[in-house]
Amino acid sequence: MSERTSMSSVDDDQLDEKLSIKSKIRKRWQLYAKILEMIFCCLCIGFIMEPAKKGDLAKIHFAHFALIFPTFFGYLITVSIFLIAKVMDDIIQYRTCFISSLIASCLFFVCGILLALDHKRQYIFEDFLYQPKPQLLEFHAVSTAFSFFNSILFGLEAYYIWKLKEDF
Repeated sequence: MSERTSMSSVDDDQLDEKLSIKSKIRKRWQLYAKILEMIFCCLCIGFIMEPAKKGDLAKIHFAHFALIFPTFFGYLITVSIFLIAKVMDDIIQYRTCFISSLIASCLFFVCGILLALDHKRQYIFEDFLYQPKPQLLEFHAVSTAFSFFNSILFGLEAYYIWKLKEDF
């Protein structure tokens, strides 16, 4: 009988621990989402800088990169400000977070499309045929993927912010 009681208490402790982990995640889901968004923004920037500089993609597709760079850097700064506000125990209203996340989702989706359109094996630029190095194309593809991932993440965050109406 004592074995059953001890096993029951162990099961109860494990169940309480799982519930407490779930409640912690539920309580801090926006914080985790913001940290993940910041990481994805850094990866987008990191992987597109090399093709843009060495691959001359920023010169070839200047109009596209005029939207891509401000989106990546702008939302890196915006998410940083949100995280700093959280550290300082400031409250950001759910409407502000929702609008920011919704616009970010749309902009990252557009950037992903532009990056996908710019992913070519060769370009004609100023009457010359230009072929970027294979690793630059891989970096470009990775940045495109993270742009779409960030779009999905911001979209999911916007949905749950509106649904749960939780301030950050």
